Amino acid sequence: MGGWFYINLDFESPVRYDEGRFLEWKEDMYDVLNSYFVERIKGLPVAGEYVVVSEEGRPDLLSYNLYGSTQYWWVLLIYNDLINPEDLRSGMTVRYFSVDDLEELFFRLAALERSIGV
Repeated sequence: MGGWFYINLDFESPVRYDEGRFLEWKEDMYDVLNSYFVERIKGLPVAGEYVVVSEEGRPDLLSYNLYGSTQYWWVLLIYNDLINPEDLRSGMTVRYFSVDDLEELFFRLAALERSIGV
């Protein structure tokens, strides 16, 4: 498990799923390549599919329409193998996860962080 960035429990943000909590800050950017969270997001079960209409280029609106909150926008991009918000196009079908499955992943990472002192 060495080399992975798990979770920064000391990161303060009013947003539970702020990138800074799950991605290591290196050389003026977040490192998605060593994030255990990012790696595990892709394995979450698919809760459903959604056809993008008015959310083109706006993952924050997609997140709001699916979950009632904008905080999942970057997680949705990663879950759908999209790199930039502009990759979100009208007419495309995106997969989405359940918040319960995401919460389970969050608590597993928090427990792992506490147990091994990452």
